[in-house]
Amino acid sequence: MRTALLLLALLAGCEQPAAPSVSVFELRDVVAPRVAELQSAAVAPSNVAAPSEQVREELSGMLETLTSPRSSMREAVLEDLRSRAELFVGALASAVEDAEQSAEWRIAAIEALSWLDLPAATDALLQSLQTSPQPWVRAQCAWHLTGSKHDRILPRVLLRLRYEVDEETAIALAGLLACFGNYAGVDGVCVVRDRARTPELVALANEQLTALAAAAGVGDGEELRAKWQSGELESRLPALEVSKALEFETWKCIQALGEWDLRVVDDRRFVLTHMNAWVVDALAQTLRDTNVYLRVHAAQCLERMGPRAKAAGPQLLEALGEARTASAAAAALGALGHAPAAQRLEDALSNPRDPELANAAARALGALAQPRSIPALRRAFAPELAADLRQAAAEALLALDPSADVVEFLVGRMTAARAEALSAESALGRRLLEQSKAQPERFAGALAQWLAADKAESGSIPTREQLAERLAARASIAREALR
Repeated sequence: MRTALLLLALLAGCEQPAAPSVSVFELRDVVAPRVAELQSAAVAPSNVAAPSEQVREELSGMLETLTSPRSSMREAVLEDLRSRAELFVGALASAVEDAEQSAEWRIAAIEALSWLDLPAATDALLQSLQTSPQPWVRAQCAWHLTGSKHDRILPRVLLRLRYEVDEETAIALAGLLACFGNYAGVDGVCVVRDRARTPELVALANEQLTALAAAAGVGDGEELRAKWQSGELESRLPALEVSKALEFETWKCIQALGEWDLRVVDDRRFVLTHMNAWVVDALAQTLRDTNVYLRVHAAQCLERMGPRAKAAGPQLLEALGEARTASAAAAALGALGHAPAAQRLEDALSNPRDPELANAAARALGALAQPRSIPALRRAFAPELAADLRQAAAEALLALDPSADVVEFLVGRMTAARAEALSAESALGRRLLEQSKAQPERFAGALAQWLAADKAESGSIPTREQLAERLAARASIAREALR
């Protein structure tokens, strides 16, 4: 007994090798404390008093002067308005929205508001830009806000961009955004130019694209759009100073990602996705927040930013270690093109306990397009595995190892019941386009047939019958051309 006890004591006294440390993805409150910290920088909502009758009458005379093309008193009137700005803001805001007045009268009110150096005047113009039912009023407000030094309005201007349907206003919004170093509106101007609805709009779009490209130091509108989307433009331009007021508005947008109202969430995702690249750091920090919705939606914003969010690659790679954020982080890593993520994504393919992560990892590996990932994707394409995972792996392999079995599987998914037919169609369409560029003599005819298979009118949503007909026709074209 004594010998046994002595042996136990000796064993207890020996140093045992330390257990390997496990990296834990630590969560903490990120967003709420940052909003509270910046609260003092918030610009209070404008509380403009209703104008008295005397103020209305005096303003009426001023606007009459401003609308007269031969008046020599314009500058004097504008200086008078500025010297008593707080007195006239409310009356000017009312004049802008007074549908009974002439367009010249209302434009003069817009011009006067833009002349006043007051947050309340900026807010009045922004309110009309966001809510006026008359497109020309929105366009005039956008033109006159261009050059504003109040960068805090950037999120609200981006939100207007999302819903704007008037071509001239979209052109004006692009210029307004550009004065804050943001070129998210350029794509819309290119669309207006290409629609060619009227010669005047085409000329205005071209004029805006030329001006914005010159200011950014690039050749033309197409180059400007491409360099903005790739993130190259912002890396070349001098960094703009961001006010604390804009920081506050931005963090409030991030905080709203945790709302239950999906319309609010989707609006804020749009705003944050189209924000300047300095928002990437805030979104990357949010990946650590205790609120799972904030984490997931932040990752989705980074995914939609694509290469412009490449600085968040390391943080997204760490976020793969948090189960509820992992699939969104995987998708974002692919969109960013973060090459160091390949090994972790390949490992995620073999995790049967998390099919959502495995699917996201497969698609991300397809976006990274590294030949090293072919064996892992081939294993995920095995016939005994789930059809959704097989499709994700097949779409990834289409860019890396487009063998006949991969093509045939995706062709079958285009017409199979309860399959992601549109995703398969998109993948095969991209492959056909790439092949047509590389070997036009062989694939150009098939690409023309593919495009002609869409019978729906441009810009319209196809009927169920039109969709089924298109998918069946394109499945046949892909089977013939790509096998």
